[in-house]
Amino acid sequence: MHLSSDLVYSGVGAGGYVETDSVDPVTVYGKTMAQGEREVLSIDPGAAVLRISLPMGRAATATPGPSTGSTHGSVRAGRDAVYDEVRSATYCDDLNRVFAFFLSGNAAACITSAARER
Repeated sequence: MHLSSDLVYSGVGAGGYVETDSVDPVTVYGKTMAQGEREVLSIDPGAAVLRISLPMGRAATATPGPSTGSTHGSVRAGRDAVYDEVRSATYCDDLNRVFAFFLSGNAAACITSAARER
């Protein structure tokens, strides 16, 4: 299992990306994540690549980072924040359940079953 980001997509167009859409990152971060995906899949073509979106949760330390909701604090304090993108945040506790599901091996059976139904 490899964690990536929805930032492998440019966001140009209608959105609603699915797994088979081509990546077209516009930031260095997105380009780096796309390269990481290619590297992992070149080593293990059967690897699961999970593209997560804007993880948010409670700070585990006294110094919150970008995935702890600190962006909201910046906005309240009047500091610059991202204003030209629309993304859906994903709560970290929900992501943990998804990760556990994939790591348990149950996801392979679901994916295989869904592929047979197509």
